Amino acid sequence: MNKENYLTTGQLAKRTGITVRTLRYYDQIVDVYGAIREGLYGENLSLLRQL
Repeated sequence: MNKENYLTTGQLAKRTGITVRTLRYYDQIVDVYGAIREGLYGENLSLLRQL
């Protein structure tokens, strides 16, 4: 994807009405959840997809 298609955190916050702080918090949650999921199921994630 071309860099021109990306929004900054501030631009996304303005367009959605969500604060920058909240967007960054959600980003942290996704990072933690992804790390936990990978630790439990490995890179394959086939078990997770079966559930």
